[in-house]
Amino acid sequence: MKKTRIRMAGLAAGLLACAILMAGAAGSAPAPAATPASGASPEVTAYEINNPGGGGNDFSGRLTRDGKIDIILKVRDVGVKAGMVPHARVNTVSFTGLSQAQVEGAAPDYTLIFRDLVYTGVGSSFSCDIFYDGAETAFTTYTLPVNQAVEYVEPASDTAAEVVTKGTGFVLKSASYGQGEVYAGAAFTLSMTLLATNGANNVENVSVGITPPKELSLEQGSSIVYVGTVEPGRSIPVQATLKPAANIEEGSYTITVTVHGVDAKTGTEVGAEMSISVPVLQPERFEIFSAQIPSYLTAGLDDGSGYSEVTLVNQGRGSVGNVSVDVTGDGLSTLEGKQYVGNVAGGEQKLADFTLMAERAGQFDGEVVVTYENARGELKELRHEFSLEAGEGMDGNDGRGEEGVYVDEGMMEEDSAMAGPLGLPRWAWILIGAGAACAVAIPLLVRRRRRKQAEEEALWDDAIN
Repeated sequence: MKKTRIRMAGLAAGLLACAILMAGAAGSAPAPAATPASGASPEVTAYEINNPGGGGNDFSGRLTRDGKIDIILKVRDVGVKAGMVPHARVNTVSFTGLSQAQVEGAAPDYTLIFRDLVYTGVGSSFSCDIFYDGAETAFTTYTLPVNQAVEYVEPASDTAAEVVTKGTGFVLKSASYGQGEVYAGAAFTLSMTLLATNGANNVENVSVGITPPKELSLEQGSSIVYVGTVEPGRSIPVQATLKPAANIEEGSYTITVTVHGVDAKTGTEVGAEMSISVPVLQPERFEIFSAQIPSYLTAGLDDGSGYSEVTLVNQGRGSVGNVSVDVTGDGLSTLEGKQYVGNVAGGEQKLADFTLMAERAGQFDGEVVVTYENARGELKELRHEFSLEAGEGMDGNDGRGEEGVYVDEGMMEEDSAMAGPLGLPRWAWILIGAGAACAVAIPLLVRRRRRKQAEEEALWDDAIN
C-alpha cells in the first residue's frame, strides 16, 4: 500500500470532546477599531490676570483703553484623547493683540497664555475659542469677566475724553485647587485671590462666602470668612479645604464664591458672586484579580494542559474601556490570540481564558498584558509575570514531524509492526492517551470553574459588606 503523510486524525478525534467542552470559554470576539474622542469639554480650573512683564497700565485698579494685560488659563479636558494638541484664539471686541495663545502642556491638562492683550475700551469681558487638532467639534468658547476694565466714552466736544467711574467692586483674580487633580474621598485645598477694583471708596465689613455643591463638604475652616475693611486695589487671599464624597460621580462641580460689604462713603451694599469649576475624578482600582497559569504543559500539543484564566476586577466606581488581554513571551503563544474584553464598569469583573502553547520543550518566561483606557482617555497597562516548563510530546520530540505537522508515516502499513503489548496499533494507543488526557482535563476544568465561582461570590460578599 502506498505510504501517505497525514495529520494524526486519531488525536484530533480523541480531543474533540475536550474542544467542545472548552469552546464556550475559549472563544473571543475581534477587537473593534478604537473610536477617536469627539467633542471638546474644556474646564478652566484656574486663571490669573497679570501685568505684562510688570509694565503697561496698572490693571489691578483700573484697565483703561490701550492698557495691556496677560491672561493665563489652566485647562482640564477629559473629553479628548491624551496628547491631542490644543489651540486657542481671542474671540472678543474688547481685546486685540496676539490672537493665538501660547500653549504649555497637552490634553487633558494644559495652560493657555494670552500675552500683551490690548484693551479696546469696549466691553468688560475676555472670550476665547478653544479647539483641537483632529477633534470633531469645531471649538468651545470660554468667557472670563474682567471687572477691572473701564469702558471708554466718546467726548461730547473737543474737550478731553472722559471715562465712566466705578465704585469699588470685587473680582476673582485667580483660583486653583491643589495639584490640579481632585479625587473622590480625598480632601483638597481651594485657593483663591479676590481683587478689590479701583473704585473711589473703601469697602467695610467685607465677608467671603464659600458654597460647595451637596456632593462636596467643608473639611476644614468656615463657609464664611470675615475680612473687614478693604481698600481699592487690594488683593484678598482665601483658602478652604473641601472633600468630595467617596461615591461622587466623575464630572465637573461648581463652587460658588460670594463677597458682601458696604461702601464706606455712600453706605450702599457692595456684592459680587463668582464660580469655580472643579473636575472630580474617581480613583482607578482596576486590576488583575487572579491569573491561573499552568506551571507545566506539553510542547506543541493542545492536550488541555495549557488552559489558563485571567480574572479582571474593577473595584472603582468609574468604568474603564477598550480592555484587551494578550500573552507575550519568547516561544509562547495562545490559540485565541489577543482577546478583546470591552468595557468593565465599576464593581464589575470579567474573565479571559485562553490556551497557552509552547513551540518547544524547555523553560519559558511570559507576561499577561492587559491594556485599557481610563475615564480620561489615557492608555494604561496591567502586567502579570509567570514562568512555566514545557515537556516533550509522546513521540519523544515535541509531537511534530519534519514539516511541523503531526504525522504518522505509513500508518496503515506499520500498524502491526508498531503494535503494543496487547497487539493494538500505535494510533489506538494515541486515542487511548487522548481519552486519558480528556479524563484529566475535564475534571480539572470543572474544579477551576467551581473555584472561580467561589472566588467571585467571596468578592461580591466583600463588596456588599
